[in-house]
Amino acid sequence: MKKITTLFILFFSFFSISAQINDENFDALSSSLRGLDYTVNGIRYQQISPNTISQILTLPENNLFLISATPTDKGLLFNADNDGGLTGANIGTFDYRFGSSDGSEFTILSMGADMSAKNQTHGYRFTATITGYRNGTAVATDNIDFGTSDSNGSVTYQKNAHALAKGGTLTFSAAWQNIDEIRFTGGEAGTISLLMIDDLDFSDASAPTVTTTSSSFVTTVSADLGGNVTSNGGASVTERGIVWGTSANPTTANTKVTNGTGTGSFSATVASLPSNTTIHVRA
Repeated sequence: MKKITTLFILFFSFFSISAQINDENFDALSSSLRGLDYTVNGIRYQQISPNTISQILTLPENNLFLISATPTDKGLLFNADNDGGLTGANIGTFDYRFGSSDGSEFTILSMGADMSAKNQTHGYRFTATITGYRNGTAVATDNIDFGTSDSNGSVTYQKNAHALAKGGTLTFSAAWQNIDEIRFTGGEAGTISLLMIDDLDFSDASAPTVTTTSSSFVTTVSADLGGNVTSNGGASVTERGIVWGTSANPTTANTKVTNGTGTGSFSATVASLPSNTTIHVRA
């Protein structure tokens, strides 16, 4: 009977983890119109609606946007006029988005958001629905009135103390882990909705938590081997499996057998093992 030595230890290097997007404060960007679809530093920003009469703009936060105490601090604005003005298009409904440029998952912790200190009597609106998506499916959502602080729901909103402010800090609950896109939507006929965002704070991913399960159905030349990914560490696990060798502590330089992606248990029947040999296994 073959002897299988199973190592119940964490083995990081086998797991393929999607690249994480970094925090973004826009301060290193020049003031410029960016069109409707703009990617920088691994983050893709999209203005789905409106799509002809306005666009994305990076610029210093002037006195219309009060999410920063420093007026020269830069942010990214949706629904800027095509000539760079800040009137905003009379669009009715809006759809503003940002997410990882490569589709990898991320965890959002907090961000600044501001719908401007414009006058509501001139048609401006200051409410939005925020929704987190994973692979095109909504996984978290909340409604925000940017004129009032609110700690209900999955997003806590702390309004800037300035009386005219319609902006502040959004802090996200654990429901917003492992998403790949965030959308701000809303608006109604005849209204204008500007949105400035800043200080995007994403969670740093840690290594996944994985255990190696006991071997089973062991014969002289085969065995069922596997493991269990109990946590993805805030990243997307794009490859998992086991490695085996005839020496202790095998690595991916030895024989690697892949089996699926993501969290959960996995196993595979490994055949053509050398007979009468001790096999060392890691997940």
